[in-house]
Amino acid sequence: MHLPSTALSSLYNKIVNFIPEISYETLRDEYTDFMSKWSEFKKTIFCEHYDYTEYNSDSEYDGDDEDKCPHTTTGDKYCVVCIFNFLVKYNLYTNAYPGLYNFYKLILTLSVTQVSCERGFSKLKYIKTYLRSTLSQDLLESFMLMSIEKELLVKIDSDQIIDKVASKSKSLTKLFMY
Repeated sequence: MHLPSTALSSLYNKIVNFIPEISYETLRDEYTDFMSKWSEFKKTIFCEHYDYTEYNSDSEYDGDDEDKCPHTTTGDKYCVVCIFNFLVKYNLYTNAYPGLYNFYKLILTLSVTQVSCERGFSKLKYIKTYLRSTLSQDLLESFMLMSIEKELLVKIDSDQIIDKVASKSKSLTKLFMY
């Protein structure tokens, strides 16, 4: 497989700040090598997201959908998740493709949309009101975290928090423990 000399350069320029230990040439070489072996690799893939039980002995399954990734809406053959899982499952990220592994890991962790950012600003609007305009940065961060992660906050037992804070000093123990 022959890649043009500028292939992957725009992607590399975006990830170089996150993965400084990988060079452009290394990433390109790993990608070229991986893709040249992909036809053999994909024979071993079992997509964990796919429900193979829908094809029972009564139905006719001709294997045409074998190369399609069922958890993508576009019907692509293999998605980023499948390839990443393949690299992890067969331990190819340690010696064979460490740069490619880090590249896919970064792609999967970066947010595709700005929804979470906008949700944060929406919460900020409710927390930092006119009356609370002088909140310190630490308090504001704490309130934002509590507001965004409200489901986790509800699950925490307040008695455990009081006991933990009270155990920090003798005067707090006297105040909190009746």
